[in-house]
Amino acid sequence: MATKKKEPVVSESSFKDIEMNTKKAIERAEKVTVFIAPDERDPMWRGCINGVDYKFPKGELIEVPAPLAEVIRSSARMQEIKSKREKELVDHINLGTM
Repeated sequence: MATKKKEPVVSESSFKDIEMNTKKAIERAEKVTVFIAPDERDPMWRGCINGVDYKFPKGELIEVPAPLAEVIRSSARMQEIKSKREKELVDHINLGTM
């Protein structure tokens, strides 16, 4: 029995409108200066808000809209939590039984 193809809840043009409105709102926001810590794995920070992609260099002070600064800070906090958790896991592995 063939299943009926579901129609998308939001059209492609609606997504494009959301992306453009998001980009305009972010560009109008107050600018703040942030520092993105350098990372040997990737020299660029990448993020996305409502389908709008952003890319900034790591290891230098940059001026960005406040909403992006919050995403960058949140990303840094999550990376710190992840690194700490990975270190805890490695510290508790008993390599003598492997």
